[in-house]
Amino acid sequence: MLALIIMELYLITLLIALFSLVKLLSSERRRFRTSKELGIGDNLPTVSVCIPVRNETQVMSECLELVLASDYPKLEIIVLDDNSIDGTPNIVRAFAHAGVRFVSGDELPEDWIGKNYSMKKLLEESSGRYVLFMDADTRISSRTISLLVDRLLEERIDMLSVIPQRSDFNHASTWFGHLRYLWDLVLHTEKKPSASSAIWLVDRKRLLHDFNGFSLWRDSVQPERHLAEGFARTDDYQLIISTPELGVTFQKKWRSQIDSSKRILMQRLGDSAAGVSLVIGLMLFVLLPQAGFVMFFISGQYIEAVMSAFMTIMVMIVLLTFYRIYWTKRWLLSVFVMPVVLWQELILLFASVASYSRGTVVWKGRQIARPNRRTAPD
Repeated sequence: MLALIIMELYLITLLIALFSLVKLLSSERRRFRTSKELGIGDNLPTVSVCIPVRNETQVMSECLELVLASDYPKLEIIVLDDNSIDGTPNIVRAFAHAGVRFVSGDELPEDWIGKNYSMKKLLEESSGRYVLFMDADTRISSRTISLLVDRLLEERIDMLSVIPQRSDFNHASTWFGHLRYLWDLVLHTEKKPSASSAIWLVDRKRLLHDFNGFSLWRDSVQPERHLAEGFARTDDYQLIISTPELGVTFQKKWRSQIDSSKRILMQRLGDSAAGVSLVIGLMLFVLLPQAGFVMFFISGQYIEAVMSAFMTIMVMIVLLTFYRIYWTKRWLLSVFVMPVVLWQELILLFASVASYSRGTVVWKGRQIARPNRRTAPD
């Protein structure tokens, strides 16, 4: 009887795996590929690179050096420091001679998340036709900004965001990182698009006038996702997956990734008990074949053990497809860490729900609450 129930659950697992695999394979078309450059010469639009930071001493210098190495000729670079308690402001000020403008953050108003308020102030300080928001731990190549502007103009859209890749395989944070971008790719739809906070480019005037900047989503942990939904209503948004050619990667410590997942997962999965419970249930189905294989093999039920092994392989194929997109190389080696990463993600789902329920979600030393539900303006 138990074996029959487990086999029925395996059918659910198979459907989940097939759905995820189809979504990941369809996302291949989002991988960046060079199109014919527009060659618009002196008519290049000015881009304001806006970087909100708080306690980023370990990554700040490299971030600014890479931005300054960009081959895009019309850049305005602004960094807003949100009351750091380390040496971040001094690092940023040291780049003043290279044209980097330092802005000191104000006291955080009530109901605002620190990063959102920083992006609001950066938007007000910027003057470019387009604004490129990026995190301090995002890494770009000298061609990244030029290629993104080309794509935006060629596609005649007003917002795009980029899912970064991982390329630093000497760090455990790469091998045992969260599956945040797997969720983004699997859950992405045209009406409810995913968006990456790592780096995104947007038309400044539309962001200000059509969406009132960040005020509507001042307490959201992912305001860019709500903005993407608004731009998508007029077919003015694209989600892009980086490639080595585009050169967008990120370096985030394992601890930081864990904190990010606890902060984001519940919000990304619908911010409802029913929605999150459903996802946790689906995750348990995905993990079930691992436990089933051990149980059936030990008890001598070899046919059931083979079925369990088959379902485990199906889940591994899904993850291999994701890592082939997400990692710049060595993605085949991800099979050795998959069981740990999957169980870690399940634990993070529970932790995200528990943290919001207890009101203990913290971001950069500040406690944040569950945001009020709002929709993008028509």
